[in-house]
Amino acid sequence: MQPQQATHAGPITLQELKELAAAEGPCITILIPLRREDNRLIPATVKDALHEAQKRLQDRNVEPKQIKALLEPLRGLEENLDAEPQQKVAVILRSPGVFSHYYFAEQTEESVTVADHFYLLPLIPTLRENRPFYILALSQNHIRLLRCTNTTSEEVDLPATIPRRLDDFLQNDQPDHMLDGGSAGGPSTGSMGRVMFGTGTDKERKDEYLLHFYKAIDRGIAHLLKDAPAPLVIAGVEYELTLYQRESEFPRLVDEGVRGAPDGLKGGELHKRALEVIQPYWDKDIEEALAVFEQFGSERTSLSLKEIVKAAYDGRVLHLFVARGAKEMGNFDEATHRVRTHAEERPGDEDLINAAAVQTINHAGNVFVLPRNKIPHGSQIAAVMRY
Repeated sequence: MQPQQATHAGPITLQELKELAAAEGPCITILIPLRREDNRLIPATVKDALHEAQKRLQDRNVEPKQIKALLEPLRGLEENLDAEPQQKVAVILRSPGVFSHYYFAEQTEESVTVADHFYLLPLIPTLRENRPFYILALSQNHIRLLRCTNTTSEEVDLPATIPRRLDDFLQNDQPDHMLDGGSAGGPSTGSMGRVMFGTGTDKERKDEYLLHFYKAIDRGIAHLLKDAPAPLVIAGVEYELTLYQRESEFPRLVDEGVRGAPDGLKGGELHKRALEVIQPYWDKDIEEALAVFEQFGSERTSLSLKEIVKAAYDGRVLHLFVARGAKEMGNFDEATHRVRTHAEERPGDEDLINAAAVQTINHAGNVFVLPRNKIPHGSQIAAVMRY
């Protein structure tokens, strides 16, 4: 039974990546650059890619009947390559159990691979694009919550339990000890409802109002997001950020916030600034993994491709660091546990760096695709072993 075609408008998820890593071969991966200036080139590109895939399947001695079954559903696929403008590349994936394609925004060259595994290295960085986070825009007149990724931002409908405006909160939800110091407002008090008085300064009273307002918001947000394991970035003027961060009990509150009145940030500027704030938070897992590499030294680390490939198949790789664009053709013989590398690709070869990444994912390890200067010692590949 042929698998149904699955189209994914957004970046790949970790669960999808794990399923693709476990797929049985032969696995065809086709990368098609989406040339917006001349989409008439796409049909010819797809046709050439299918011809190359057929040749590679033949080189691997795949039976003609299976080749036809794998390639036939891909013919005419170019008519369905309809991505958002920011998406630069279509990734077509085909195996006996998979028929799917994804899009991603980082430009790359056209390529066709046929191997025991899908060529997943280009997709791994998009995992970071798909991670959700939230922005809480603090304003005394307009509280907003936005659910975001690197490329999207949408406002969340807040339940009635979360106050939206300070004036409404003071009128309806003041703590009893704050009411004790006030009297009923006269005709000129407006929406405040009560006039506060006492021995404190105006600033102290205002801070106390805000404190209780933000505590109520914090409790409501914590309840609303209790099942969403995503971090929260707050945005607001300096002193309100400080007040909220000091009192918040939200477990995933990002230390840094977006400074400035959020209602005045238009045209995606709030989202843009929040991305700058969240990036160090996202990068913590990379920095921690690199610190583990330095901590363990040569005892449980390696820069040797052959050693890392063997360890990945054995399930011993905890953290794998791969340089962007790195490739090393060859093959791994599971029966003899021998790795062979070749300066030029031979029939039956695959990218061993990709194979190491796939096996690391299959064994619940972490794969980081980074600029070459971020890899330990400037290597194209490095790993921290479990043992």
